[in-house]
Amino acid sequence: MVLWSCGHSHFGDPKRGHSKPRSFSGAFMCQELSPLGAGDAGRYPYSVWASKREQYLSALAEVQRRLLAFRGEGRCYEDVLEPLGVVSGASRVYVFENHRDESGRMLMSQKAEWCAKGVKPEIDNPLLQNYPYDDYAARLLKGEILTGIVRNLPDFVRAVLEPQGILTILLIPLFVNGEPFGFIGFDNCVEEREWEPPEIDLLRAAAGAISLAIERQRAEEQAKRLAAELEKRVEERTRALKSANEALRTEIAERERAESERARVAAEADRARAFLQAAINTIPVGIILSDAEGVVILSNSTAVSMLGEDPTGRSPGDDASSSFVFRGYNGEIYSGFQRILKVLRSGRAFGPVEHLIQRSDGTKVTALTSITPVFDSSGKTTGTVVALADVTALKDRERELTSALRKAEEGSRLLQALMEYIPEGVLVASAPDGNLIMASRAAAAMIGCSVQELLAMSVQQRRCAFDVRYPDGREVPEGKLPLVRAIRSGEVVEGEEYLIPTRGGKRIHILCNAGPIRDSEGRIIAGVLVYRDFTELRQAQEELQRAFDQEKHVSATLQKAFLPNLPRNRELHGFIAEGRYQPAYSSVLVGGDFYDVFSISEGKYGIAMGDVAGKGVEAAVRTALVKYSLRAYSRVFQRPSDILAAVNSAFLDAYGAEHSFITLFYGIFEPDTGRLRYANAGHEPPLIVTPDGLKFLLHSTGPTLGSFEDAVFATQEVTVPENARLLLYTDGVTDAHRPGGPILGVDEVAYIVSANEDPSSALDKLLQRAQEHAGGYLRDDAALLLVQRTGK
Repeated sequence: MVLWSCGHSHFGDPKRGHSKPRSFSGAFMCQELSPLGAGDAGRYPYSVWASKREQYLSALAEVQRRLLAFRGEGRCYEDVLEPLGVVSGASRVYVFENHRDESGRMLMSQKAEWCAKGVKPEIDNPLLQNYPYDDYAARLLKGEILTGIVRNLPDFVRAVLEPQGILTILLIPLFVNGEPFGFIGFDNCVEEREWEPPEIDLLRAAAGAISLAIERQRAEEQAKRLAAELEKRVEERTRALKSANEALRTEIAERERAESERARVAAEADRARAFLQAAINTIPVGIILSDAEGVVILSNSTAVSMLGEDPTGRSPGDDASSSFVFRGYNGEIYSGFQRILKVLRSGRAFGPVEHLIQRSDGTKVTALTSITPVFDSSGKTTGTVVALADVTALKDRERELTSALRKAEEGSRLLQALMEYIPEGVLVASAPDGNLIMASRAAAAMIGCSVQELLAMSVQQRRCAFDVRYPDGREVPEGKLPLVRAIRSGEVVEGEEYLIPTRGGKRIHILCNAGPIRDSEGRIIAGVLVYRDFTELRQAQEELQRAFDQEKHVSATLQKAFLPNLPRNRELHGFIAEGRYQPAYSSVLVGGDFYDVFSISEGKYGIAMGDVAGKGVEAAVRTALVKYSLRAYSRVFQRPSDILAAVNSAFLDAYGAEHSFITLFYGIFEPDTGRLRYANAGHEPPLIVTPDGLKFLLHSTGPTLGSFEDAVFATQEVTVPENARLLLYTDGVTDAHRPGGPILGVDEVAYIVSANEDPSSALDKLLQRAQEHAGGYLRDDAALLLVQRTGK
């Protein structure tokens, strides 16, 4: 036994020695009788738990009988520890009483103990006498129930518990007359098994009965003391009567006071009865107590609810008007009082028996009933205890389970048909051993055997038969197999490719999905593997990829022909120019994105970025026309707007009837002064980023080329500060995105351009960020041109 524990907290009324009555919906019977249980009696099968419950009820009746029959000296609870220990499966049951030292500090001392056979007693352990309450154990003084598994407790607690061989502990406080009297404890030294909440409820009820018995014993002892004192006083007053009339009057007064004391004792008895009533009301089982004549002397609220009326005060003579009537499943109707009288006469217990209770209003309750006789110390039957357990919800649940079982059987037949005709390989293996419990006919056919042969294989035989390998021919380790991963770690595997052999020795490509199968509590009970032969598809994909790579190489070569070899930085005066082009991942055709930097005259440079609609040879021809027309007209006209107008006319002359168009930005840059005159024909607005972090966009100044014959373009002018950067780009960069996701956007582009000192690194990181944002590859061609004014 120890003085610390953890876990279950009791929030009852500590001043009554029992918990407050709970609503019927939260009562023990609704929890303990469910065969599936939701954390209460759910770990017991129904038949086992029904037997266990009846053992508890019998033990509770025996405890009540012994407590009611106790009339001797000593501690009334010593004789009830054994039935509580036996029914609860405890190794030790003991009682500690509270007392205070000279300073008023609360102490505890062990006063009684019962031990199972082979368990070392601790009653003579001096450490368990005059032991002070610490902050944790003081929770018992507040009425909390403490329970837990010892190995989960703190080290300093385990140091006390483990030498006593305790694996699990349960402590229930005892309150007498509203004050903490001590507690009753249960040790399990055999297994780490916590008591279930229904067991704790019944043991708590037993603790309440012990508290009431102690109160009754104290009241009886006080009554005896008062009676002895009264008798002494009467004798004294009788002798005094012989000497004086005054003494007679005094004696009369003393007798009156004695009568008052007897009335007080009777009131105490009534109070004890009220306590007993409150105690049995906390039990979530219907309880009816009768006397030796079969008259009901007490019934709890659960019994009243089940019967539809209060049977208290009724007797066998007037049961015709009582609702205490049972109906057997064979149609037999009999009175509950008849059964009580039979038990009183025979001294033998009745039940448990399942039957229907016929209420006076015609409604019925399915109940499990037992009647236990109560004997006095001489063995005479003095009454009975009737226990009624409402199993209506349980019977409904049984019907639901029967229906569910029928549906499960139908589902099993459907699953068997599916495994027979599904064209994919399907394997279901139990966890954790990995043995096959189900396989589709297609799975067996892929390796050239029957379903029965496949199911009969051991894990090692199946490993050899499948000989799973990666697509490159490497052997797959056992721990990396999809079905093993699903069973061992609950991993979900999707779309993984492997090679397996067929009976002819040829290997086929399979595409696998795998995942765990869990029970209602989330535990992995099996794993499923689904795979299909996609060898022909894999061969077709490889042929397509080779063709794709060849076309992409041709396209990249043609595209590079349209991109300029930018002047080396030593050939430029006052600025640096860096360019990048990245075709779309899925494109094998040449695109229409291009950029250009060329010298116009001393100190003046042409800067251009365009995007021709379409792809392929036609787009390439149009790109070439625009690019070289732009260079030619730059030496004819001075203003960018006039140059774009000339290019627009040339483009319409060549392709006007085809309704093609192009976006184009063109600027004349003078790096010595930073002057930039430009015109923008519907292209993405170039970005200027200054060293101090300011950002500017150069928006459109006219429509796209090829849209209108009389299109008008405006020339705008800005100054590019020293060390500022001008970024030209196509929408393949700013519009990069995953399907359904947000685009990269201009703000992100501006941040990357300004955050990297080296222009070349800035463009590389910008392309990398765009690809990452798009999910690993671009869905549109991307062109970048960065110009940084150096002032040198």
